[in-house]
Amino acid sequence: MEQDIKAGIHYRNQWAANLEGYRTNGFNVEARARKAPFSMGLLIVDDKSGNASLKTFQALMSGAYRLAVNRNQTLTAGFQLGLVQRSIQMEDLRWDKQYNGYQYDPTIDSGERQFSDRTGNKVDLGMGVFYTFEKPVRAGIGYAFHHLGQDQTFLQNGKDRLPIRQSMQGYVERDFDRFGGRLDALVQRQRGAMEYLVNFKTEYRFGYDSKYTTENNSSAIYVGCGYRHASAVIPSMGFEWERKLEISVSYDIVFSRLSEVTTFGGGPEIGLIYKYRTDKRMKIR
Repeated sequence: MEQDIKAGIHYRNQWAANLEGYRTNGFNVEARARKAPFSMGLLIVDDKSGNASLKTFQALMSGAYRLAVNRNQTLTAGFQLGLVQRSIQMEDLRWDKQYNGYQYDPTIDSGERQFSDRTGNKVDLGMGVFYTFEKPVRAGIGYAFHHLGQDQTFLQNGKDRLPIRQSMQGYVERDFDRFGGRLDALVQRQRGAMEYLVNFKTEYRFGYDSKYTTENNSSAIYVGCGYRHASAVIPSMGFEWERKLEISVSYDIVFSRLSEVTTFGGGPEIGLIYKYRTDKRMKIR
């Protein structure tokens, strides 16, 4: 990022119409040292899923070191460490044995003795690298591991450990006077599960940027569209005010077999990001 500090909040409400909703709230803040190649971050995510109030709370700290290969290339290595808490409430779940042949009867014993309301806490660790360059276009590519060393099945320790999630991502972007475009790609793998996602965004910038100070900054509007393989199309739009405050809205249009239940409705996601930089612009000679 070009800023010294960047902070954001996100809200997502997925499949609310038919599946009791999967709600996610997130907060993140990132900061970089002005006179040293270090940066730090904090990510907090609170997720609630379905009837059983399956909750996942994450509080993760990040740290990174930037190595300037030359004027146009940078290699960054980082790690992430924090706490993950999962909990579930079982009283609202329905089981096959509780159907009396005509309808659901909550007075019938489900027979599920192995389940109960539980809470589990675990330490989560991840690490990765990212390489960027600026010419002939701005681009980057990175690779990361998540959930290193978690011996947790669901809420407790067990032999069926949570698989390591591997992710590879990259981007390419270029500016054309007042217009700009960016293409992002993400590939994730966790044991046998794979996810492929691409997103294209184009923006139009209006107003002017000061050459010597940060008193005047241009603003921008942008639109984009993402594609999650065999799952959803994700249109988005947003507005950035004077390179300081950005609001974005996106929506998942589900076309997988899940659309039979969701009626093609995935869910909206709303983001609000604040950006801050302390340096004064200097004219390049």
